[in-house]
Amino acid sequence: MLGQQIGDERGKVTGRRVLPSDGQGPKMEVTFEARGQFDGIASVNVGTYWTVQTNGLLYGEGEGFITTNQGNIVQWTGSGAAASHSMSLLVAVETPAAVLAAGHLELALPRKHGDRTADPA
Repeated sequence: MLGQQIGDERGKVTGRRVLPSDGQGPKMEVTFEARGQFDGIASVNVGTYWTVQTNGLLYGEGEGFITTNQGNIVQWTGSGAAASHSMSLLVAVETPAAVLAAGHLELALPRKHGDRTADPA
Protein backbone atom coordinates (compact mmCIF):
# COMPACT_ATOMS: atom_id res chain seq x y z
CA MET A 1 0.00 0.00 0.00
CA LEU A 2 2.96 2.35 0.47
CA GLY A 3 2.95 4.83 -2.40
CA GLN A 4 -0.62 4.00 -3.44
CA GLN A 5 -3.18 6.80 -3.62
CA ILE A 6 -5.99 6.14 -1.12
CA GLY A 7 -8.01 9.31 -1.49
CA ASP A 8 -8.79 12.49 -3.37
CA GLU A 9 -10.30 15.61 -1.87
CA ARG A 10 -11.01 19.28 -2.52
CA GLY A 11 -11.46 21.87 0.18
CA LYS A 12 -10.81 25.31 1.50
CA VAL A 13 -8.95 27.09 4.24
CA THR A 14 -11.38 28.04 6.99
CA GLY A 15 -8.96 29.99 9.20
CA ARG A 16 -5.43 31.38 9.43
CA ARG A 17 -3.39 32.99 12.16
CA VAL A 18 0.19 34.09 12.58
CA LEU A 19 2.01 32.36 15.46
CA PRO A 20 5.06 33.51 17.43
CA SER A 21 8.09 32.51 15.36
CA ASP A 22 10.44 31.46 18.19
CA GLY A 23 13.20 33.08 16.12
CA GLN A 24 12.99 30.38 13.42
CA GLY A 25 11.17 32.38 10.73
CA PRO A 26 7.56 33.15 9.81
CA LYS A 27 5.14 30.69 11.41
CA MET A 28 1.50 30.29 10.41
CA GLU A 29 -1.37 28.08 11.52
CA VAL A 30 -3.98 26.96 8.98
CA THR A 31 -7.31 25.22 9.56
CA PHE A 32 -9.06 23.54 6.63
CA GLU A 33 -12.04 21.43 5.62
CA ALA A 34 -12.08 19.19 2.56
CA ARG A 35 -14.59 16.81 1.00
CA GLY A 36 -13.81 13.86 -1.22
CA GLN A 37 -13.23 10.12 -1.35
CA PHE A 38 -11.21 8.05 1.13
CA ASP A 39 -10.67 4.55 -0.32
CA GLY A 40 -13.77 5.05 -2.46
CA ILE A 41 -15.95 6.18 0.47
CA ALA A 42 -17.35 9.75 0.63
CA SER A 43 -15.53 11.63 3.42
CA VAL A 44 -14.84 14.96 5.11
CA ASN A 45 -11.33 15.82 6.33
CA VAL A 46 -10.96 18.58 8.96
CA GLY A 47 -7.57 19.57 10.29
CA THR A 48 -5.17 22.19 11.56
CA TYR A 49 -1.48 22.45 10.78
CA TRP A 50 1.30 24.95 11.27
CA THR A 51 4.27 25.71 9.05
CA VAL A 52 7.52 27.56 9.55
CA GLN A 53 9.90 28.60 6.78
CA THR A 54 13.60 29.14 7.47
CA ASN A 55 16.81 28.90 5.42
CA GLY A 56 15.00 27.60 2.33
CA LEU A 57 13.24 24.82 4.25
CA LEU A 58 9.52 24.52 4.94
CA TYR A 59 8.54 22.39 7.95
CA GLY A 60 5.07 21.70 9.37
CA GLU A 61 3.03 19.59 11.75
CA GLY A 62 -0.69 18.98 11.94
CA GLU A 63 -3.59 16.90 13.15
CA GLY A 64 -7.20 16.29 12.33
CA PHE A 65 -9.81 13.68 11.55
CA ILE A 66 -11.66 12.17 8.61
CA THR A 67 -15.35 11.27 8.89
CA THR A 68 -17.30 9.21 6.38
CA ASN A 69 -20.94 9.42 5.35
CA GLN A 70 -21.30 6.06 7.16
CA GLY A 71 -20.36 7.62 10.52
CA ASN A 72 -16.78 6.30 10.76
CA ILE A 73 -13.91 8.43 12.06
CA VAL A 74 -10.15 8.23 11.42
CA GLN A 75 -7.90 10.51 13.48
CA TRP A 76 -4.53 11.57 11.97
CA THR A 77 -1.37 13.43 12.94
CA GLY A 78 1.56 14.17 10.70
CA SER A 79 4.64 16.22 9.98
CA GLY A 80 6.63 17.01 6.90
CA ALA A 81 9.47 19.01 5.39
CA ALA A 82 10.38 20.24 1.92
CA ALA A 83 12.64 22.69 0.18
CA SER A 84 10.56 25.87 0.02
CA HIS A 85 11.02 26.10 -3.78
CA SER A 86 9.55 22.60 -4.19
CA MET A 87 5.84 21.80 -4.17
CA SER A 88 6.37 18.23 -2.93
CA LEU A 89 6.05 17.50 0.78
CA LEU A 90 7.43 14.48 2.62
CA VAL A 91 4.84 13.39 5.17
CA ALA A 92 5.41 11.19 8.20
CA VAL A 93 2.21 10.11 9.92
CA GLU A 94 2.69 9.33 13.60
CA THR A 95 -0.63 7.75 14.55
CA PRO A 96 -1.20 4.02 15.02
CA ALA A 97 -2.82 2.09 12.19
CA ALA A 98 -6.30 3.46 11.54
CA VAL A 99 -9.27 1.18 11.15
CA LEU A 100 -12.15 2.35 9.02
CA ALA A 101 -15.21 0.20 9.80
CA ALA A 102 -16.62 0.12 6.27
CA GLY A 103 -15.23 -3.21 5.08
CA HIS A 104 -12.76 -3.16 8.00
CA LEU A 105 -10.19 -1.15 6.05
CA GLU A 106 -6.86 -1.06 7.89
CA LEU A 107 -4.32 1.58 6.95
CA ALA A 108 -0.83 0.69 8.09
CA LEU A 109 0.83 4.07 8.55
CA PRO A 110 4.57 4.78 9.08
CA ARG A 111 5.52 5.59 12.67
CA LYS A 112 8.26 8.22 12.28
CA HIS A 113 9.95 10.39 9.73
CA GLY A 114 12.12 8.03 7.68
CA ASP A 115 10.70 4.88 9.30
CA ARG A 116 8.90 2.86 6.61
CA THR A 117 7.87 -0.04 8.86
CA ALA A 118 4.13 -0.39 9.43
CA ASP A 119 2.49 -0.10 12.81
CA PRO A 120 1.45 -3.64 13.85
CA ALA A 121 -1.52 -2.35 15.88
